Amino acid sequence: MPTAGVGFENRVRQRRYLRQVRQVDQACQEDQRKKKSHWVYISDQARDMLAQYMRKNRPTAKRRDPVFVNRWNNPLTYRNLYDRMQKIGRSAGVKELKPHRMRHTYSTNFLNSGGGIEQLQSQLGHEHLSTTQIYAKSLEKAIRPAIERLQQYHDRL
Repeated sequence: MPTAGVGFENRVRQRRYLRQVRQVDQACQEDQRKKKSHWVYISDQARDMLAQYMRKNRPTAKRRDPVFVNRWNNPLTYRNLYDRMQKIGRSAGVKELKPHRMRHTYSTNFLNSGGGIEQLQSQLGHEHLSTTQIYAKSLEKAIRPAIERLQQYHDRL
């Protein structure tokens, strides 16, 4: 009988975390430089993995508590994340693995996949479009051949 109660409690706790994650369906990230919040959209798979992580590693966390914390339960700082990524990168044989490099890679891939510059601006939390346009430079190289083909087609008309 007590086992059934524990199973029920676990199911209730699991449903509560999944409901919280689904209600938001996005992760809120605080920009430490400007103390400004913005939304970071995540896939369903990432949402489910995040819920699983929270159930396993942070079962008593409240909805507004930081997701990733250090051993003293303080939010990870940029430097904490940077150091951890460097360690992971070295063990994986990747030189210079840095948070900003991953952000840049995501941004470039987003634009190369057809995402709009305004949507990327919103996701990155940039106030000015000119800041986001830095990521579009690598996109220009990929688009140039398509523009030339379009120009050739237009010239034939």
